[in-house]
Amino acid sequence: MVLKCKITYMRGKKLLCALLAAVVAAVLTGCAVQEMSSLTAFAQPYCGQYECIYAKHGGKDILSDYREVVLHLEEDGTFTVTAVNKRGKKRQAGGKYVYDEQENTLVFSAKVMGKIRQKRAAVQDGTFVIEQKLAGKNLVLKFRMQ
Repeated sequence: MVLKCKITYMRGKKLLCALLAAVVAAVLTGCAVQEMSSLTAFAQPYCGQYECIYAKHGGKDILSDYREVVLHLEEDGTFTVTAVNKRGKKRQAGGKYVYDEQENTLVFSAKVMGKIRQKRAAVQDGTFVIEQKLAGKNLVLKFRMQ
């Protein structure tokens, strides 16, 4: 299943050139194109910057307390979340992620209090939601690709 994301014209053009180069290289080296991984795995369209568009903790809107909350998914499989509060104080956290093509989900891994924690998030039209219990209340964060 292909992840639906908005790709700028230039990025789409670069992607097409890279795909054609990969196909030509595969033909010249005698490799069958069917043996290559999928287009989604090759192009990694899920990489990039996501903005938090919804954040509630126990039903209370907490997004209004922040200037911005941004998530970066890097091509090397790492992620960074940056939150800047109204006073300008910046906090960052990060970890690793993988994209599961069969289930169209992002799987995030991060070390929290000495333990590796994982969260799965289904991706749909360039958006995903992460839910987590925090201090006995449900934290819900929705991110959208910029």
